[in-house]
Amino acid sequence: MKEHMTIILQRKNTSAFVDDGLKVWTSRREKAHAFPNFLGALMFCYDRQLKGMQIVSAFPDRSDFTFPILLKDWA
Repeated sequence: MKEHMTIILQRKNTSAFVDDGLKVWTSRREKAHAFPNFLGALMFCYDRQLKGMQIVSAFPDRSDFTFPILLKDWA
């Protein structure tokens, strides 16, 4: 059976996730917004000039992979 990967965004300093409504932060991972792909998550950060973020590639029953967004200045 194929495992389903979920792509979510997390603020590194607080460990909060972008909420499914895309307007607030949540500490509850199950309430995090699932992005369709890595580019969508990256563009969300870019459009809002968010710093200190990481993309989390989450799998059920396996360890997560995190990808820090290392750009210091979006300009």
